[in-house]
Amino acid sequence: MLEDYKSLFKEVEFQDAIKAKRVCLFLGSGVGFNIGMPDWQGLANSITKFCLQQKIITRSEKLNLLSLNKPIKIISICTEKIKNKNKEQEFNNLLKELFYENPRKNFKDSKIYNCLNKLYKEKAVLILQTNYDVMIEKFQTEEEGLNRNFYIPYINMENPSQSNLLDSIIYLHGRFSGDSSEFKQSSYMDLVLSKEQYNRVYILENSDEYKRQKQFIKDLLKEFYIIFLGYSLSDEEILQIIANKPNTENFKQISVIVDNCEAKVLENEFNKNYFDIASNHKIKTYVYDTDSTGIEQSFEEVIENLTKTILNISKEKPALIRYTNPEEVDFG
Repeated sequence: MLEDYKSLFKEVEFQDAIKAKRVCLFLGSGVGFNIGMPDWQGLANSITKFCLQQKIITRSEKLNLLSLNKPIKIISICTEKIKNKNKEQEFNNLLKELFYENPRKNFKDSKIYNCLNKLYKEKAVLILQTNYDVMIEKFQTEEEGLNRNFYIPYINMENPSQSNLLDSIIYLHGRFSGDSSEFKQSSYMDLVLSKEQYNRVYILENSDEYKRQKQFIKDLLKEFYIIFLGYSLSDEEILQIIANKPNTENFKQISVIVDNCEAKVLENEFNKNYFDIASNHKIKTYVYDTDSTGIEQSFEEVIENLTKTILNISKEKPALIRYTNPEEVDFG
């Protein structure tokens, strides 16, 4: 039986991980969607529309692409056609609008990003995202005047030490900034957008940079209590994390928090497979109620309650335990 997400807060392992600052929030497109960023399907729709407007594809080709109903495959085909037609600059402008300009209008008023900013500011959790947006960074630079670090495992030359992780935002799929003050302007080439890139990062590629990313994920699983937020059970990231799971006893917990409507659709063959795999791989799935308040409002409540719980527990003082050598004890 699936549990309500609030039962996660009572788990001793979760509370211990908070106190040890070993909780990682793994953020998916459902988080950025809150401030106007597209999910995978929305991105596929936007890119095919762009290709039609730029006369890269015909209307029939657009309809055929969308009928595939596989966003990553659609995006892969379109990006290749864009490159062949030398429309890369126009494509970068589209991505700048989707991943930077539109979200920038909304991030300050977002309850979700306000909460994430609090957690990041307090270094209470490690924030890792497969989103491309830099809005948590924008919070810090505009509100706090801080210049915080970011880290992209398949680009950076060395994995950061555990002590430095909480001071960085981890961009697992790359980072897109439209800020003109950036030394190097962002490009779609910096992002994991295509199926080929996705396979390189997670599965097939054995070059040094991709080996480094896989090792980073394995180390993360050993050291941190992972919580997936803003994902669907059909998102491939979750299955790839399972595939990268080390077979060691010190592997920590993975928790996935999804809306109850999706979790109940067990006639979906993928969901059946997911739950079978998850139950055997130390992965728990929690739900939040979307029937009465809707997905957006309910998800905000999840983030707010999670933030409050983490910050409260992280400020608790650990019990003092004094270990005594039995030989020194006077039983007299």
